[in-house]
Amino acid sequence: MPHTSKLPALFLLAALAAPMGAAPHPVPAQVTVDQLNQVLDSLQQKRDADAARTIAALELTERPNAERLAHWKDEVQSRRASAALLAVVDGATFLSPPALDVPADPAPDAEAQAAILARAREYVNNTVPKLPNFSALRSSTDFELGTEDKLAGPQPQSQLLQSKQPKGAKVPREDLGLVKTVPSGHLYLDGVWAHTVTYRDGKEVAEAQPAAGSGQMESLMLSTTGEFGPILFVVMNDLSHGKVAWNRWERGAKSTLAVFGFEVPQGFAHYAVQAVMGGEIDLPAYPGEMAIDPATGAIYRITIQAWQHEPGAAEESGIAVEYGTVTIGGSAYICPVHGVAFFKIFTPYIDEDAQPAPWYESLNDVTFTQYHVFRAESRILPTNGSGA
Repeated sequence: MPHTSKLPALFLLAALAAPMGAAPHPVPAQVTVDQLNQVLDSLQQKRDADAARTIAALELTERPNAERLAHWKDEVQSRRASAALLAVVDGATFLSPPALDVPADPAPDAEAQAAILARAREYVNNTVPKLPNFSALRSSTDFELGTEDKLAGPQPQSQLLQSKQPKGAKVPREDLGLVKTVPSGHLYLDGVWAHTVTYRDGKEVAEAQPAAGSGQMESLMLSTTGEFGPILFVVMNDLSHGKVAWNRWERGAKSTLAVFGFEVPQGFAHYAVQAVMGGEIDLPAYPGEMAIDPATGAIYRITIQAWQHEPGAAEESGIAVEYGTVTIGGSAYICPVHGVAFFKIFTPYIDEDAQPAPWYESLNDVTFTQYHVFRAESRILPTNGSGA
């Protein structure tokens, strides 16, 4: 088993209580991208809290593109409504885009597909390790979806460092409204955290978390690592024992991207999931997608989803990372700009053939900004004249 520090990992620090048999709430609407756009237009004169409740009750059935997201952010600027919109959009991260965002160009033949994948492997093996030493600001907006009694359930101190809501959150924990995906559940905004991360000598360096009360402490509920390169290396290495298949063309920010789906079986998978800090690390089988620039092999989007099911427990987790062009030290590089991670807990002893709803979900939206060249600083101090 490889060293776990090199693997992207999800950490969920929460005690798992038994689910309650609450009656389901009325099913809110599932909406397309265009339908959500119409809903947002209708909320212009609504109070922030009312708009947030309306948005939180929606579930997207397709993934919006970056242009549409930028328009929505300009249109919805009130605090609670914009937070609810962020959570709803993040919930669609692993879905396919609308048909209009999928070019009708024919799929490349097998030889062309192999060439694109070969360029992607070369990009991961040769280009990613040449990134300069840098630092970036990692900002995380954290949500929970569940019932209030579940979120306030027993929390052994061995599993939680201090409390579910550490001091230093930039926003208080807030109930944004009923949600569709968790029966009788609500969407809660847990907080907004930020801290500096460092990439040095080809490795993502784990930094000590700021102390509680500093205003820059990341959530205790769910965290990820590996966005700056390890996730790409893990998937590329695992694919030597997995399956890769053509999915579609997709419109990217600057060019049309080639999207491949993949599956890695258990026993050859090295995507690490740790449900409780200090607990056992699982390496489940996983499917995913990657969007590749067919000309350069650069990977602009990668997703992983994993399902863990064993007697008495059922969990699903996933991570998506989007990459873009950033400037570091006056030069352009392709680095992470946005990520989404989730962890879902389902009713124990579920029927494998059923489509159960989770009773708890943790959702993180992460952005990477303020890239700077990382330089070590030193000073030469004068001697006392004796050479000592």
